[in-house]
Amino acid sequence: MWLTKALGRRPWLACAALAFALRLGLAVVTEYAPIFPGYYYTDSRLMDRLGREIAETWTPGKPIPAPTSQRAQGVLIAAVYKLAGPRPLAAKAFSALAAAAAV
Repeated sequence: MWLTKALGRRPWLACAALAFALRLGLAVVTEYAPIFPGYYYTDSRLMDRLGREIAETWTPGKPIPAPTSQRAQGVLIAAVYKLAGPRPLAAKAFSALAAAAAV
């Protein structure tokens, strides 16, 4: 009851902001101190490498060096790396923002 009054008419906006804050906080923690064994990060290392390769070789009209099944995620990560530099934390922050927007 008190939460509804505090949020007013925008509870979904507060939910999205909370989701973003939690995901971003966990992204920062896992960037500097991984909380899972290394074998859980195999896909993220692959996507980081793919994003870096695409960002380095990205020119209009040139084919993207990625398998079809991974191309969309690789291009999104490469776009973030083009804007913020090749930092995995930037990609994690973008992912947190996209997930919060989906809420």
